[in-house]
Amino acid sequence: MQELIDQAPIGTSSVEELRPYAEKVANEKLEAQNLEIGGLAGSRPQWDQTESPALNSSPYDPDTVQNRVKPPYRANPAHDPKSPLYNPRKSPEPHDAEEVYEHAIRGGDTQRSQKAWYGKGEGGYYQFFYDNAGTVHFSGVIPQNELPKGLYRILNEK
Repeated sequence: MQELIDQAPIGTSSVEELRPYAEKVANEKLEAQNLEIGGLAGSRPQWDQTESPALNSSPYDPDTVQNRVKPPYRANPAHDPKSPLYNPRKSPEPHDAEEVYEHAIRGGDTQRSQKAWYGKGEGGYYQFFYDNAGTVHFSGVIPQNELPKGLYRILNEK
C-alpha cells in the first residue's frame, strides 16, 4: 500500500483517484514476476499471465493436459502402402490426414468415440484414434452416417 501512496500525486485521497496508480503498480509487479519465471509475458493472453503451479513433469502441467486432451498426431505405418508394415486391410492414409487432425473434433458420448477425433478432408470424413501410446493416428475414412451425433453439422460449418 505504501508503494501505491508513494506513486500517487500529493493531495490524492479518494479510492477513485488511486485506482490508476494501483493498476500501474499491479501491472509492473506482474511483468516483473513473468520475467523472473522465464519471460512468459506475451506468450499467454493478458488475462492469463500467471504461471501454472504444476511442475513440468506433473500430469497437471498445461502442456501435459493439452496432450491428453488432444494428443499429437503420428502417422501409422499400417496405413502407408510404401511401408513394410502396411496392412492391405486398412485404408491408405490420405495426404491431408495430419492437417485435418489439427482441426478435428473429439467424438461423442460413447466410450469408443471418447478416444476418437473426426475431421472432414478431401477424401471424406476421417476418423482418428488414440493409440494408448500418447499419440493419435488416422484410422480410416468413414461414411457420414457413422459420424457421432451432432458432428456432421459442426464439421460442415468450417
